[in-house]
Amino acid sequence: MDDRKTSLTLSSEALARRAKAGAFAYGVLAVLVILSTSYREGRGRRAFVVGVLAWTIGALRGWISWRFEPWFRERPRAWLVAFRGTALVASAAWGIAASVALSRGLDANAVVVLVTTAGIAAGAMSSLAPDRALHGAYTVAMLGPVIVACAVGGTAQSVGTALATATYLAYLLAVGAEANREFHESLRRA
Repeated sequence: MDDRKTSLTLSSEALARRAKAGAFAYGVLAVLVILSTSYREGRGRRAFVVGVLAWTIGALRGWISWRFEPWFRERPRAWLVAFRGTALVASAAWGIAASVALSRGLDANAVVVLVTTAGIAAGAMSSLAPDRALHGAYTVAMLGPVIVACAVGGTAQSVGTALATATYLAYLLAVGAEANREFHESLRRA
C-alpha cells in the first residue's frame, strides 16, 4: 500500500471513529435548544421538523461511521463522499436553522442558538482534524449563514455579532489547519 493510500485509510478510519461518538449530538442539541427556548411556542411543527431532521442526519452519519470497515474496504472513495456529504448537510442545515433564529433578533433565545452553534463548530475542529478540506467547508457552512443573518440585522449589536462570529470562524479555520497538520505529522512518525 502506498503512503497516500495509507494516509487516506488512516484519516478516514479516524474520521469514522470520531464521528461514532457524536453522530447523535445534533439531535440531542436540537431538542435541548428547542426545549430551552421559546421556539417551540407557536412554531411547534417547525421545531418538530428541525428535531426530526437533526436526528435523521445523525442516524445516517452514525450508520455511515459504523459501516466504515466493510464499505471502505470495497469502495473507499464512495465512503468518503458519503461521509463528507452527510457532514456538510448536517452543518449547513444547522447553520441555516441558526441563521433563521438569529434573523429574528438577538434575544435570549438567539444567544442559546449562537452559543450552541459556536460549540458545535469548535467540536468539529477536533473530530474533523484528519480532513482539512472537510473541516473548512463544514465550519463555513455552519457559521457563514449565521454571519450573514447577523450582518443584515442592521443594528450595532447584530453587526458586532457578525464581526465577532467572522473572527471566530477565521480562528477555527487557522487552528483546524494546525490540528490537521499535527494529525498527519503523527501519521508520518508512526
